[in-house]
Amino acid sequence: MAWNFIIFYLVLEGISLVFYTIATRTFSYGGVESGLKYYSLGALASVLLLVGILCVFSAAGSTDFLVSAMMLKYLSLANHKAMLITTGLTLILAAVFFKLSAFPGHVWTPDVYEGTSLEVL
Repeated sequence: MAWNFIIFYLVLEGISLVFYTIATRTFSYGGVESGLKYYSLGALASVLLLVGILCVFSAAGSTDFLVSAMMLKYLSLANHKAMLITTGLTLILAAVFFKLSAFPGHVWTPDVYEGTSLEVL
C-alpha cells in the first residue's frame, strides 16, 4: 500500500505501461492507432496527476498522504494552502478517474477498445 504520492505515481505508471504494450499487441492499423491514442491520453492524465501532486507538495511541504490530509483538516478553506491542496487533490482524482476510465473520464475508452484485438480484451 502506498503512503506517498510519488510511490502511487510510479506504481500507476508502471501498470499503465504494461497496458499500453498490451493494447498495441496486434500489428494492424487499428491496433497501433488505439495504442497511440491510449498512450497519448495516458500521458495527458499523467501530466494532470503530476501537476496535482506538485500542488499538494507545494502547499503541504510533503508528499505523504497523511500530512496533506492533516494540513487540509486543520486549515480553514479560505486559506491559500487549503485551496491549493484542494485543487491538487481534485486534479489527482480527475487523473485517476481518467486512467481507470471511470466516469467522467471514460470517453476515450470506446476508441481504444475498437482497435484492440479480442485476445487482449
